[in-house]
Amino acid sequence: IMTATAKEKELREIVKKMALREQPVLITSNPVQPHIKLSVVRRPSNAFGLAGREGKDGKLKPGLWALLNQIYFRQFLRDRAEGRAPKKCIIFCRGLRIMAALHSHLSTVTGYCNARDAPFVMFHSDLTPATEKVIIDRLDEYDTLFASTRGLLGINFKKIDFVIFLQPFDESAFLLQGGGRGGRKQLDGLRRCVQVYQLWNPEDLTKQNKTMTEEMRRVCRTGATSCTRDLLQQSYHIGKGRFVGEEVEQGENCCHYHDLLARQTMGER
Repeated sequence: IMTATAKEKELREIVKKMALREQPVLITSNPVQPHIKLSVVRRPSNAFGLAGREGKDGKLKPGLWALLNQIYFRQFLRDRAEGRAPKKCIIFCRGLRIMAALHSHLSTVTGYCNARDAPFVMFHSDLTPATEKVIIDRLDEYDTLFASTRGLLGINFKKIDFVIFLQPFDESAFLLQGGGRGGRKQLDGLRRCVQVYQLWNPEDLTKQNKTMTEEMRRVCRTGATSCTRDLLQQSYHIGKGRFVGEEVEQGENCCHYHDLLARQTMGER
């Protein structure tokens, strides 16, 4: 009953209403799990589109594809060209238009004309039940899944290495639930590490978007200037998250902010 992203106040309320004399062990859960590495990255303006556009100075302004290429697709294409199995990735999109544009662009880049044979697929709530069942049955065959919020819950992925949010959703719970799609337990009982990227630009955080929480706005704005994990733990942290037999120190595979600090330290040396 108690979801991983329930706030402590909500958990206490459940305990009270169920008339439980002792607090259940689940109260000590921590959704900001140490196997999830959080990177908050500013992406190009929506005006630049997918491929980018030429500015008044005649130079090309990079678009969204350039950033995605740097984060994931460059290595994805290299692995495929050299016969290696690419790392698996879920890309969450807030709209079908951008999802279809990315799927089409990747089809062009990889040369897949037949969607049935492609190692990537779109997964959203507009699919027919029959099509959705086919996709779910073939999940292990896909390297890249373009998904709406339909892919956040109730779908079991055996191996996901990257989770990318193209735009921020309204609450941090989506970020944590999306990260939880990856990093599932291995044969040794420990979780695989999963890299979660939250992409954003100022256009996503306008005052017109009244449903976005202030917490989520802070996650986006401060991802390169403070620890994202610390910020999220202020809302969700109840007990220290850890694996059995494994400790993860803050700053080690933690977040984008600590990566930047590490690079600065190496540069000073």
